[in-house]
Amino acid sequence: MEAVVGAALRVLKKNLVNFNGYRMVVPHLVRYPVPYCWDTAFHALGLLHVDLDLARENIDGLLSLAREDGMIPNAPLEQEDQDLRSQPPAIVFAVHEYYNRTKDLSSLKRWYPVLRKYYLWWKRNGSPQEAFKGFISPFTGTRNS
Repeated sequence: MEAVVGAALRVLKKNLVNFNGYRMVVPHLVRYPVPYCWDTAFHALGLLHVDLDLARENIDGLLSLAREDGMIPNAPLEQEDQDLRSQPPAIVFAVHEYYNRTKDLSSLKRWYPVLRKYYLWWKRNGSPQEAFKGFISPFTGTRNS
């Protein structure tokens, strides 16, 4: 088990970048060199087992991308509609797990208003079809439709 954890940590640390002043793990240094919405949430979940400070910093960095209306873009890129789409709010689960592990109430209080707006954004915009409004779907806000 230690070998698996060590290998996972090496991959996470290899994909570490400085993004807008935050140390963040990105999916791939060349193909996906910026934070992606739920990828970052999953990275934070993994980091909870090996580096709590880095897990917190990834959550901070992702939540810093939230827009005034609450939306967190799939990625901070204008290409291929990445900035107009989002992904289901896995970050809420990552924050829940972070708090369960750390009891860091200060971070939770700082994150809560952003998470609430993000969740409400999903409630309003979670489905492109009127019949399914209020449901969460990965297909939101494309530039061309």
